[in-house]
Amino acid sequence: MPESAPSGSRAGESQAVGIGLCARLIVAVTMAGGLVGGGGVVAAIGLLRPQSTHLLLGVVPPLFVLGALAGFTHGAILAWLGRPQRCSGSVYRRQLRQGALWSVPGLAVSALIAFWTAYTTTLAGAGRPLWLAAVVMGWITGAVVCIWASIEAWRSLVNVVARWPEHRLGITLLSVTLIAAFLLLANLEVEYRGLLVQLKPIVAAPVALALTMWLAAPVEVLLLHAVHRRLQHSAEISRVVSDRPS
Repeated sequence: MPESAPSGSRAGESQAVGIGLCARLIVAVTMAGGLVGGGGVVAAIGLLRPQSTHLLLGVVPPLFVLGALAGFTHGAILAWLGRPQRCSGSVYRRQLRQGALWSVPGLAVSALIAFWTAYTTTLAGAGRPLWLAAVVMGWITGAVVCIWASIEAWRSLVNVVARWPEHRLGITLLSVTLIAAFLLLANLEVEYRGLLVQLKPIVAAPVALALTMWLAAPVEVLLLHAVHRRLQHSAEISRVVSDRPS
């Protein structure tokens, strides 16, 4: 009897750890997705084509929604794959609901930040100190949110690697993908209406890292998991067949 209380305490602590990681990841990645979609993309277009910034007013809301939905989907998948070892399915589902609930106020904050970052060229060029300060604060706050999302994603990826039977092959594939993405972006030249766009290595490196973490990593993890389960199933069938009496 005296030993039952510590055991229950440890179980509660393990659930609390799983709850914190899954919920924080979903909220952070959802907020970052909305910021990148509704703020970062429009701001990049505005910096490349300043005269077209005012035409992008109607583009911000749909891009923000698409980015938030993509972030939530990505965060939910990564939270499931990177949940702690003792985090059960019921705990994950409860944290998925809590993450979705807390994402609502988080997206309200992200929408405000996305507005200020999306119209960087227009507001900064207006010459009003208050607007310029708002733009600077928007970029700083947006960077903090994206860094927070990257930290939470990294923690989940560490858990994925820890419970991943094919982690060596997966890390090798991700490393090759990262190097290939960097070389491609660093040597990519795109001409748009007479404007030559080329990413410098200092910009291509974080972009390649983001593409590898947010796009390549989930796809490769799911594919390798599917291959592993298929091979494991085939091995079990072969073992059953070999154990049958002749």
